[in-house]
Amino acid sequence: MSVRLWLRLAPGAGKFYMREKKTAEDIIALNLATVDRALWAIDLLAPADYARTSELIYGGSCGGHFRHIIQHYEAFFTGATSALIDYDLRDRSAPVETDISAARAALQKISRQLQTEPRSDAPLTVWQNYDPADRPRRHPGA
Repeated sequence: MSVRLWLRLAPGAGKFYMREKKTAEDIIALNLATVDRALWAIDLLAPADYARTSELIYGGSCGGHFRHIIQHYEAFFTGATSALIDYDLRDRSAPVETDISAARAALQKISRQLQTEPRSDAPLTVWQNYDPADRPRRHPGA
């Protein structure tokens, strides 16, 4: 699989490095382990704790962080079918942010997709804007 990566970094931000080559199977196994750990963590939380905001994390919540992770996986699976993965196009008010059951179901779906989605060698373009001052809605090649 070839991947063309569009990264727009904020001024002064570091560079993106991938230290060693990984096989698709290595990457899938790592992601499955990560999703399994997320499911384990969710099971430790009461629903109210999942949705509660905290000043300790600048008004964020566990649910907000899980929504962010879940939506990146969803963007990956959606984009993989169209050859364009655009991580900027996400609904930041999704139910998985406040509903722990919805988050658990979304993570279980992601786990199934990681195990069953067909693999492709088709080229992919990945778009992510890392500069909060400049938020274009589409990648430069669109």
